[in-house]
Formats: sequence, C-alpha cells, structure tokens
Amino acid sequence: MSDPASESDRATASVHRLDEATIASVAAGEVVTRPADVVVELIENSLDAGATRIEIEVAGDGTDRVRVSDDGRGMSRADTELAVERHTTSKLEPGASISAVGTLGFRGEALGSIATVATVELLTNDGGPRGTRVVAEGPEASRIEPAGRARGTTVTVRHLFADTPARRESLGTARTEFARVSDAVSRYALVRPDVSFSLTHDGSEVFSTPGTGGYDDALLGVYDRQVAARTIRFEATRDIETGPGGSPAEVDVEGTLVQPSITRARREHVFVAVDGGPPPGRGALDGSRRFARTAFGGRIRVRRRARDRTVPRAVSPL
Repeated sequence: MSDPASESDRATASVHRLDEATIASVAAGEVVTRPADVVVELIENSLDAGATRIEIEVAGDGTDRVRVSDDGRGMSRADTELAVERHTTSKLEPGASISAVGTLGFRGEALGSIATVATVELLTNDGGPRGTRVVAEGPEASRIEPAGRARGTTVTVRHLFADTPARRESLGTARTEFARVSDAVSRYALVRPDVSFSLTHDGSEVFSTPGTGGYDDALLGVYDRQVAARTIRFEATRDIETGPGGSPAEVDVEGTLVQPSITRARREHVFVAVDGGPPPGRGALDGSRRFARTAFGGRIRVRRRARDRTVPRAVSPL
C-alpha cells in the first residue's frame, strides 16, 4: 500500500473497527447477492452522509460497473483507508448498542463486504484542499493516493462476482437485474423528495428528480404525466400512547394516493417510508400499514389538488 495514513491521522479518524461482539451480531447482514444490493448500500451511505444530490450510473446488469456519486460529507484520508476494510464503521461508537444506531440502517459492513466480491474504487473529499482515492480488491486497500474531487464521495464497483461464478450464475437476465436496481432507486427517490436523484443506464438517463422536497416533483420525475394528473395528497397527525408510564408521542402520516382510475396489478407500486427510509422487509412494511390504520382509524384528511396541477404516481410515505 502506497503512502499510508499517518498515526496522527488515524487518531482523529471517525471510522473505526468494531469489537468482536458487535461483529458477531451483524454477521448475518454482510452478504451481497446481486447488483441492487450494492446500489442500496451505497445510496444509504450517501443519505447518511447528508447528500442532497445522488447520481447512480449502471452498466449492463450492474456486474460490470456501478457508480454512485454524492455531494455529502466526504471522508478524510485516514477514514477512507479504514472504510474499505471489514468490520469498520462511523455509525456506531465503540461500546454502543446496535439499537443506538440512528442512521438508515447499520451499514458498517457495506464497503468491506462489497470489496470481497468486487473491485471497489473510493474517491472522496471532506472539504479539504485535496481528496483521496482508494482502490480495494479484498479485505483492505491495495492502493491509496491523493486525488482531486470536490466535497463528497464517489464509489465505483467493478467486476462484481468475477471470482464467484456460482453467485454470478444465480443472477437473472440483465434486464431483470437492472429492473431491480431501478426499483430500488425509485423507492428512495420517492420517499426522499428533498434529495435529487438521477439514474443512468448504459449512458442514457432513465429518470431524475429535482430534490425540491415536494412529493409531487419527485413523483413526476419517476412516473409519467398520465399518472401524475390523477393523485390525491393526504396528511394526518395524532398522539399515541407509548406504554405504561411513557409520555404520548406525536406521529405524522403523509403521502400521495393515485385515484381508482389508475391501477397496478402488483403491491410493489405501494411505497412506504418510516423516518425517511423504506422499512426493512415485507413484514415491517405490512406492520407500518397496520399501524397507520389502527392509530388513525380512517381519520386521515385528504387534500385534493386542482385538476390542472401536474402531480405524479402513487406513493405512501409514512
């Protein structure tokens, strides 16, 4: 490894290695099984870094190349070198419980796990006069060097599953795998309208959202005008009991519904977010819907929009 970070740099690094107990407790979440998993991990890292603009580029089915760029908080040289190693994170303080993580999820394994099945290039700058480029092909950085970049981070993943042919053969067609990537990016673009997203496939833009903070603008970016013109906005606020001795908590529910004249055959077109991110898994998704129905008892105020206002497709952000 060339020009390693100094000991003084390491002393101030915010990325650190996990203890053995924490490593054991998160081991089940380390596996990357398809290109969409890579995209989700990198998007959530960008959101956790406070990004307001996230650009996703995919070549083919995503195994050849995936690139995610953002304008969030970049990393120092010392943090960059540690970030591609296994069992390192900036999202959990030493000795803290995993339940204390306040990010979109525990992503301490993201870059390290990806690097075990692909070549990862990390280009980042935390706002200093120069950035850092790290290349990893395995459990640690194989090359680290200064590089030019504005504040933010770009992660490029190449040759995914090149050394694990069984996993690569288990993938679907290129069209199927890219559809999974597109669905994942769409979900984050819809539930985070305050962030500008763009998705490019083989050099052609698939969709983009402006990041204005309005669900209508995000929906218009992802869906077509036919759907956009037939939506209804809803919102509600209610205090709920948190348990014996607990003080009431205020819960806000807001979203957009498509009118009955527009139908879809699959539930995948219903999107739900909790605290700014999609619930982890179908069980959590169904639980979120049941909670909304129980807590609000159908008393959700519908705010109709003027017919001539263009608003697009159905989302139900909680």
